Amino acid sequence: MEASLVFIGIFVGVAVSYFGMTYAPRIFRFVGEEGLHVITKLMSIIVLAIAVQFIISGITEVISTL
Repeated sequence: MEASLVFIGIFVGVAVSYFGMTYAPRIFRFVGEEGLHVITKLMSIIVLAIAVQFIISGITEVISTL
């Protein structure tokens, strides 16, 4: 069951990426230049949050083994 959920998650991620790349010109026309900057900033914040979580998890793991 768990493996099938992983494959479904991978498929959804690939499908969203495919449609995003395929319809990028339409999406850009819809959101415009300013909207693209906003989306870029939001994605940067999300990636930063994931990186910070990885760092915190790594530090916690190292401290727990001491």
